[in-house]
Amino acid sequence: MNILFFTTFKILPEGGGIERISSRLATELSTRYGHTCFAFYNLNPYNAPDSAHIFKRNVKIKRNDTKALAKYIKDNDIDIILNQSNFYHASFLRKAISASGRSCSLIFAHHYSPGTDMIGADIKDIIRHLGLTREGLKNVLSLFAYPFRVYRKFDIHNKYRKIYEDSDATVLLSGKFIRSFARFGRFDDISKFRIIPNMLTFNQQKGLDLRNLKKRKVLVVGRLEDNPKNITMILEIWKKIESRPEFNGWTLDIVGDGRDAEKLEEYAHGQLNLTRAIFKGRRNPLQFYKEASILLMASSYEGFPLTITEAQQNGCIPIVFNSFDSASDIVTDGIDGYLVEPFNLDSYYSRIAELMENEALRVKIAANALKSSTRFSADVIIPKWHELLYQMRRL
Repeated sequence: MNILFFTTFKILPEGGGIERISSRLATELSTRYGHTCFAFYNLNPYNAPDSAHIFKRNVKIKRNDTKALAKYIKDNDIDIILNQSNFYHASFLRKAISASGRSCSLIFAHHYSPGTDMIGADIKDIIRHLGLTREGLKNVLSLFAYPFRVYRKFDIHNKYRKIYEDSDATVLLSGKFIRSFARFGRFDDISKFRIIPNMLTFNQQKGLDLRNLKKRKVLVVGRLEDNPKNITMILEIWKKIESRPEFNGWTLDIVGDGRDAEKLEEYAHGQLNLTRAIFKGRRNPLQFYKEASILLMASSYEGFPLTITEAQQNGCIPIVFNSFDSASDIVTDGIDGYLVEPFNLDSYYSRIAELMENEALRVKIAANALKSSTRFSADVIIPKWHELLYQMRRL
């Protein structure tokens, strides 16, 4: 079967969440079932070269170039297009399929929590970034922004409905997302939804020595964007950790990059005067997962975060605010990680301290996390995709 992955950014194993998942999915479908995978994308922000042996062709396309995509579909006998979370290309993809003359199915995979598309920049953030402080300017900006917020809300409802109507199947990461997706699209039919969680992006770890391999390290992995990641909350909690002499041997590694990286580093070292919070930049996180004992996530919202399952599969215990629906799909509180009441910093701090003080508890929960992560292994998730692809091919 010939499968075309359609993404906004070029698919790379070391890219963002969607790109990493797409890379792993294409690799597994090719090696396990002999499918041939192709890729079309809009942007290549890092000017990265193609990853070897994943895609037969990995081609950049201009947005809405229907003629080029139709020719590509026809020339490569594409059976299925997998649209990886790009709402704004629903009609474009349908037109290209029609123009190609091929009987080609279209699958939309939504990698976020429904409704997060409606969350825009806060007026306070805009003012702060512009260096404005006067209340009058805030009111003016609010006044001018109002019609755009109304339009965006209307537009988002249309996009949800349109993508569902134009796709032959819509894949969500959690069954808890079905009703909210339909609600945002303002439709009742749920027959085209399929539930397939994200799979583990690293090969399954076996025989980990959780006592000797693990170090007194705490880890943050992800985009350094304070909205929605709430990195400042983690830094403020870490300030309390550094104030405890018995925790002097523990360090915090922050792996990732993003628009707030410089601001967050200045806040950590310039304002909070942290001495054991280390910003590592954009790195492959695997070795960090292997060595760290605890992972911290404080996000306001997420889809199905790879960071948590990546940590679990490496015996790194996740502590997560229970602020998004899929959190409880991944973490069972007190068993394979901790779920904390959203944005209760005292409770969050207490969980970190509890684990730091008790090595036996760390080893126990880490072992449970390792076992729990097998629910999302390629052996479990890839057959679900294979079955869906064949269902769609028969349409």
